[in-house]
Amino acid sequence: MRLSYGMPAGLALVVLAACGGGAPPGVVVLHDAVVTEGTVNAEYLSERLNALSAPFEACYSRALGRNREAEGTLELELTGRGAVITPQVVANGTGDDSLAACVTRAVEGIALGETTGEPPLDFTASWEVEFRIGRRSDGS
Repeated sequence: MRLSYGMPAGLALVVLAACGGGAPPGVVVLHDAVVTEGTVNAEYLSERLNALSAPFEACYSRALGRNREAEGTLELELTGRGAVITPQVVANGTGDDSLAACVTRAVEGIALGETTGEPPLDFTASWEVEFRIGRRSDGS
């Protein structure tokens, strides 16, 4: 089961990095989560994951303030049980442990509630979040 965010290629957000005085702008791309086990209301989970765009922007802005070349993909495993989603970083292509920790804390902060007529959350999903430096069309 693939979860869609209402945009064909995921959700891309431009981060205006204010840290570091000259940090480049960054782009955060939330890829589709793929449920690998269990059941979950796809629309509900999509809404909850989309709510992470602003915290992820802040995480990436701080990362770019530390390292102007920070970019890559975080691969996460999300485990949903009851009202809690527990994230685990499976692969950190950014090389920035602080960025990974910030993203993990943001996911842990998702507020889940009961969904009418749905069973309690009980699922595992894989999810990728891409962080890349914004570049102009001329490559600079």
